[in-house]
Amino acid sequence: MLTPELIASVYSLLLLIAGCLCLGLDIQRNWKRKAPGLEPWRSRLFDFAAFFLGMFAVQTAAIGFAAFVFRAVVGETPDWPYGTVCQAMASYVGVLIVYALVLRYYRAQSGVELSPSRLPAVPALRAGFFYFLASLPLLTFTSLGWQQLLHWLRSMGWGSETPYQPLVKQLTELNSPAAWVLVVLMAGIAAPVVEELVFRAALYRFLKSRVHPLLALTASSLFFALMHLNLLQFVPLFLLAMLLGRAYERTGSVLVPICFHACFNLNTLLVVAIAPQILQ
Repeated sequence: MLTPELIASVYSLLLLIAGCLCLGLDIQRNWKRKAPGLEPWRSRLFDFAAFFLGMFAVQTAAIGFAAFVFRAVVGETPDWPYGTVCQAMASYVGVLIVYALVLRYYRAQSGVELSPSRLPAVPALRAGFFYFLASLPLLTFTSLGWQQLLHWLRSMGWGSETPYQPLVKQLTELNSPAAWVLVVLMAGIAAPVVEELVFRAALYRFLKSRVHPLLALTASSLFFALMHLNLLQFVPLFLLAMLLGRAYERTGSVLVPICFHACFNLNTLLVVAIAPQILQ
C-alpha cells in the first residue's frame, strides 16, 4: 500500500541515486577543467560594513512597516503563515532596494558584476539543478552523521533535545493552497535570491578581497549557517553554503547558486508537503 512516507522515501532515494551520478560526473569534470574564478568585490571595510548595516536597518524597518499595515488591514497581529510571509517579503524587498543602489554605485566605480561570466539564463539554471543533485549525497550523509553525533552527545549528558528548524514544524500546520503558494514564493524563490546575493555575491566576494579564497568561503558559509539559528542543521547548512559558493566560483554566474539554493528549498517543501514526518 502506498503511503505518504513511502512515496517521499522513494522520491528521496531516486534523487539520491541521481545525485550520486551527478557527483561522479562533477568529480570527473574537475580533473579536466579549471574554474574561471571570481573577481573579489573590492571595497573599504567601513563602506562594506555600512552597506550591511544599511540592509539590516532597512530590513528591520520593512518588517515593522509590514506588521503595521497587516494589523491595519486585517485587524490582527501578524502570525503564521500570512503575517509571517508578509513581513518576510517586505524585508526582502527592502534588502533588494539597498542592494541595487549599492551595486549601482560600485558598478560605476569599479565595474563589479554579479555574473562576470555572463552565462545565459537557461544554461545557468541547468547548471544550478546539476549542482543541487550533485550535492545531495554529501548533504544527506553529512546530515545523518551530524544528527548521530548530536544524539551521542545528548546520551552522554551534553546538551538537550534539538528541534528541527522551526519553519519545518510550521509547514506541517499549513492547511490551504493559498498558504502553500505564499510559502513557496517566500522560502522557495525570494529567500534563495536574497541570500545568494548577500552571502555569496557580496559577503564572500568582499572577504575574498581581504583573505585567502578558502577562508573567505568558510567565513561566509559560517555566517550563513549561524543565521538560521538551528543546531540540528548547522553543519549541513554550512556544507550547503560551501557548495553554493563553489558553484558560484566555478561558473561565474550568480544565477547558478540561486537556482541550486531554490532547488534545495523547494525539494524540502515538497518532501514536507508529502510526508512531514520524514524530516522530523
